[in-house]
Amino acid sequence: MNARKVAIVGPECSGKSSLVKKLAKEYGTEWVPEYARFYLTVNGANYKQKDLYEIANKQLNWENEIGRKVKDNFLFCDTNLLVIIIWAKYVFNNVPREIESLYNPAAYDLHVLCKPDMEWEPDPLREHPKERDEIFEKYHQYLEQHKIPFMIAEGDLENRIADVKKKLSKLK
Repeated sequence: MNARKVAIVGPECSGKSSLVKKLAKEYGTEWVPEYARFYLTVNGANYKQKDLYEIANKQLNWENEIGRKVKDNFLFCDTNLLVIIIWAKYVFNNVPREIESLYNPAAYDLHVLCKPDMEWEPDPLREHPKERDEIFEKYHQYLEQHKIPFMIAEGDLENRIADVKKKLSKLK
């Protein structure tokens, strides 16, 4: 059996990275970092829409590379291409077809949508502190509209972990 992929998605500063790292540790498995954060750290935060295709491809490459190390366990992804799709719609009001065609929601056993119910933490790569609820709703609508299996993670980290673990126990 191969890895069962779990995508942790949501707006900026909604606890995605903390949740991914903690879940990977709890399950003794690997996790995939967010390539966009790496890309923007190296190339600067002044990105253009054309940069999104490279970010999307590299995110998938990291998922595949790290996923090959995982057998009979979960692979937790700190974002996936859904994040790039929502971001492109929000920032550029357009999603390039080549990015949408790369996204395969069926490749994930579960999407965990993180609610932005925690205090905003400033970060030079974060852009929209007041729009987090609006962006969360865009994720929610997309997941429901496309009938993608998901759950909402909310509350403190311990509550989120307990809720996700409960849901994952049903996937085994």
